Amino acid sequence: MGNYYYLMSLLPPLPAALGQPPGAGVAWLAAQARQNIAPADREALEAHLLYADVANFISRESGREIYLPWGRLTPEDIDTQENLPEVIVDFLKEQDQVTNRPYVYDRLWEMYYARVLQTAERSGNIFLKKYLPWEIQLCNTLTSWRAWQAGLDPAGYLVAPNNAAYNFDKLLSGLKECTGPLEAELYLDRERLRFISGCLDHDGFSLDALLGYLSQAYIFSRWQDQDKPFDLDKITFAGGVK
Repeated sequence: MGNYYYLMSLLPPLPAALGQPPGAGVAWLAAQARQNIAPADREALEAHLLYADVANFISRESGREIYLPWGRLTPEDIDTQENLPEVIVDFLKEQDQVTNRPYVYDRLWEMYYARVLQTAERSGNIFLKKYLPWEIQLCNTLTSWRAWQAGLDPAGYLVAPNNAAYNFDKLLSGLKECTGPLEAELYLDRERLRFISGCLDHDGFSLDALLGYLSQAYIFSRWQDQDKPFDLDKITFAGGVK
């Protein structure tokens, strides 16, 4: 695992609070990470950044206009199904078979998380092994809550549901006190930032520090335009219970 003194010194400090403008875009940050990563750490970095390609593929295939610019796939790649990462290729092959998932892309997220966790195990990456199970269980907890509210059986909507190491009762209690969807998203992203910080040790120049920084930078980037009018048709996904 490399010591990234130059790289971490190059990256700007993260904002003090959600809503403040980041010092650089996530696309630039990801490019710097890719240019300066040690060969032994590249697999873990690329597995982490693969999130953008999976999210962009789902967004494009679902007719949404949200695009994360720090992935490798272009919209044209997705439209022509060229240069797709292996996990998406495997997902498309699997879709030739019968699937009983109410929301088909839950299966892709499940395959993505499995790949990244396998990479984390092979590389021994501590950050990914800590953060991903927490994020997966958080998503499943929220999905179950929303499904029950909608009168649906949540079982078919869960992604990699075998992890139950965390208790989110307190988090859900705080979420229920939020007065609207934007306040709820703000609350959840603050909880994400808090947990990510708890995953990192004192070494601010390690691969873990880099991956944690990129995760936090993405969360901050989601709120940099919060004072501008929101187009709810663009930011709200009405499919399934997501």
